[in-house]
Amino acid sequence: MDAVYASVPASLVGRQQEIEIGPVSGRSNVIFWMEKRGLPATDETVDRVLAAAKASNRMLTHDQVQRIVDESKVTN
Repeated sequence: MDAVYASVPASLVGRQQEIEIGPVSGRSNVIFWMEKRGLPATDETVDRVLAAAKASNRMLTHDQVQRIVDESKVTN
């Protein structure tokens, strides 16, 4: 992934590839982002995060995603 999405792989400059969640993100972006942070990537939660991202005009913050995850726990 590091070499596919960047003209200069992040690892060459001592960094890691960063994946964010925004209006043009796909399901795999959401799942990767959530799993990397230890958040439960259930189908329902991923769908909710993705819907929020598609409705937004910018990248979601960690706090925004966390709030959606927390809300998903309450409704289950």
